[in-house]
Amino acid sequence: MTSYYLYAFFTEAYYATISPYAQIILRNKGYSQTVVGLIIAASQIAGFFMPLENGDRIDYSGRFKTRVFVFSFLFIFSLIIFTNTFVGTGIWRILYHMFFFSLAMGSIATLNPSMDAYMMANLRGDSATYGRIRSVGTMGYVSLLVFSGVVGFPRETSNREIALNSAVTGVLFWISLLLLPAFEWKGKARREKEQAGTDMSVACAENETLPSGEAEAHATSAYGTEISSSEDETENETLPSGEAEAHATSAYGTEISSPQDEVENEALPLDEEETPFFEEETPAFGADHARKAWATRPFVVFMAIFTIYRLAMSIVEMMLGSYMTETLHLGGSFTIYVALASFSEIFALLIAGRRIREGRTNTLRLMLLSCAAMTIRFLIYAFSRSVVVFAIAQCLHAFTFGCAHIAATNFISRSVRPENLSKATAMYWA
Repeated sequence: MTSYYLYAFFTEAYYATISPYAQIILRNKGYSQTVVGLIIAASQIAGFFMPLENGDRIDYSGRFKTRVFVFSFLFIFSLIIFTNTFVGTGIWRILYHMFFFSLAMGSIATLNPSMDAYMMANLRGDSATYGRIRSVGTMGYVSLLVFSGVVGFPRETSNREIALNSAVTGVLFWISLLLLPAFEWKGKARREKEQAGTDMSVACAENETLPSGEAEAHATSAYGTEISSSEDETENETLPSGEAEAHATSAYGTEISSPQDEVENEALPLDEEETPFFEEETPAFGADHARKAWATRPFVVFMAIFTIYRLAMSIVEMMLGSYMTETLHLGGSFTIYVALASFSEIFALLIAGRRIREGRTNTLRLMLLSCAAMTIRFLIYAFSRSVVVFAIAQCLHAFTFGCAHIAATNFISRSVRPENLSKATAMYWA
């Protein structure tokens, strides 16, 4: 379990090396707020599609560590190129920086959903334990920002120092990644291959233990269809026509239903046949679902609602850095105020995770609380320039992120099949 805490700690510390500086490093390039907004918009598009693609590939292959390493390396590689090169002028310079900035931000955006999918799969949807691990991750975020504010490194005016800070933290992140236990979800491809091998081994073992006559009667073809013996064919010929029709099987091993069965099937409502069943009270990990639909209808509705909420959150994540340095004139100490917001979410993660496991609250209540806190937070930003009031608004991050995050991850773990968990968490973060 220690490796889980270390990984969460350094994942969030790694994220803290760029998240508060996203708008600042663009302003350091001399771009106006309009151009900065366009570049950030492009990075948001990358931050949508890249986590989705990564989550889908993790679900299929189960190669969690490999893909996380690739994207974390791609982030620092793109950031260094963005920071230390100058190519062209005018529109070509903007497009060049837009490409590498979007590649960097899209790559770093894959880390949080990958971590959440890993934790939910290995913890079997235990929201209380997840809340404790995630709170340690937040401590990593807070620790790095406090360190930066106290030591004065990196300086907010130096893009090279910001990139160097990311590179050093990235090495620690890779070490914590190597220490993690194996991802419990093996991936669709590997599971299908193992299942095929198991079925073949069982079939061979059964045929070897049967006498020669019975083995011949129960032999199966390469396509899984049962080959009937001459004795079975003779038996079918002696049956009355009605019984023979009722017990006939097709060449592919499927039973041909009688007219009475067809009438019963037609009487079933369409919704009862097509709607997948998922238990709301029990995590989906242990359920044996017969249908292939990977998410419930409530999950689709939840994602539509949360998309609007994430749009509001993105304003805080991407634009607040410049607001603190250019409007409130906080200078390099702005990281202390970002750390204050992150520190406040620790208590929300711990309390909300425990209460939701005990059944004392639910997703709806936590989301309503988060939306109310978000409204108050934005009103304070809009009408006050007091640093003290701003600090109070930062503490509302406990509700705007902490409560909302526990609500979302708990809902996802109970509404999505485990083979699609990485994709679902990527949709939530995107």
